[in-house]
Amino acid sequence: MSKALVYMIDDDPDVSSLIERRCLKFGCDIKLFATAEPLFAELVLKRPTLLIVDLNLGEGMTGFDVIRKVRAEFPGELPIVILSGDRAQNSVSKGLELGANDFLVKPPGKNDFEEMLALYTSAAQQTESATPNFLKVDPNRKAVRLGFKLAIQEVRPDGMTLISDHLVKKGASFYLVGPELQKISLSCDKLFVSVTDTSTALISGQKKHLLTVKITSSQKEPFAEIKEFLNTQFAKLHVK
Repeated sequence: MSKALVYMIDDDPDVSSLIERRCLKFGCDIKLFATAEPLFAELVLKRPTLLIVDLNLGEGMTGFDVIRKVRAEFPGELPIVILSGDRAQNSVSKGLELGANDFLVKPPGKNDFEEMLALYTSAAQQTESATPNFLKVDPNRKAVRLGFKLAIQEVRPDGMTLISDHLVKKGASFYLVGPELQKISLSCDKLFVSVTDTSTALISGQKKHLLTVKITSSQKEPFAEIKEFLNTQFAKLHVK
């Protein structure tokens, strides 16, 4: 059995020391980096199980730059978790759009941090040959058939907020099908939507991805039925 290997880039020695202790106690090996140049030199030599990135790195490359460069040079091969004191929604969204898999506020709570480690290092803890399971799609293909479960959290006049176990990149499009959709749109057995925003939240004690999706305006009947559905729900709220 091999140990999971974590790389972390953060210019705050106190936070780095805290994360190092937690990783070692959890059973992971960890290497710390304060700047980007030695990190990328090490990535060429050995790929870790997980990369933890702080967004504000002082001089030189930012955490956003690091994420962008990692995804460009090692596409789909390495899970990235942002660890930052910057919890602004636009910063979180930007990091996820660039390719990060998850976000934790600095300093992370012990339980949240260990849950994250368990999620992203479990494959490496099993056997030496085990590798994380990532979907790789040929860049020349414009579409791929892939199914996964979603739940509708909120319905809006132009779209919905969906709860997903999987992160879907902003700009991606897919068909939404299933019994929940039938409660809203009877005329359409599937709805073509595009992801306009993504975020991560804790729902029922588990990390979930919230996908904000927009319905294409060409689907006039679903649009009308969604508005009728919203009007009905609004009326219910005002019934005494």
